[in-house]
Amino acid sequence: MLVSYQFLNTQGAADLVNAQGVAHQTSRLAWNVFDFDYANRQQELIPCLDMRWRVGVRLASMYLDNRSDQPGAALVGSAVEQRASNYIIGAGPHVAGEFTRTVNVPGLSLYVRGELAWLWVHLHQHFDEGFAGPTAFPTGSVADARNSQGVGFLGIQAGVHYTPPAYSFSHFFFGYQFQGWSQVGRNDSNGSYADVLQNGLFLRGEINF
Repeated sequence: MLVSYQFLNTQGAADLVNAQGVAHQTSRLAWNVFDFDYANRQQELIPCLDMRWRVGVRLASMYLDNRSDQPGAALVGSAVEQRASNYIIGAGPHVAGEFTRTVNVPGLSLYVRGELAWLWVHLHQHFDEGFAGPTAFPTGSVADARNSQGVGFLGIQAGVHYTPPAYSFSHFFFGYQFQGWSQVGRNDSNGSYADVLQNGLFLRGEINF
């Protein structure tokens, strides 16, 4: 049995210029992912090429939001503040396969991993627009939406795998990874849609016992 946890927490800000002046935009993204998998022992498919598969359940939550502040918009009667947030939480099946090919360096091998997941999630969205004046949030400027739907996940890693010859229970992985979450912000009732894509370098350690 394998239990793994991964998280991401990031935010950004930028100033954008439009017809109403300068708008200050901020955005945040955070996720927490737990995998509970059954995995086989590493098997040799052909000489120098090993494989390990895993299958189990994934639990995940994700939050993303965006906020725009534009005080100058009050001069033309437009919204001075706009906010949108999206939160999902759910669970579903998870499968993964790992392939390693040994090279002529003790403990070192090339590494490729692919994984898929499909989650049934509860979606909660919030939207609002704020105006300057006696009524900051007039009727119709605030909306909440809730829904249940499927979310897909695709993950790919490629790089190198190192096992210290004297400590065969420990494993280290380094390389490039891509992760894509589809339909995390889809809501047919209001026409919203969002996918989340993440890519970059990764470093992972594993202890097997």
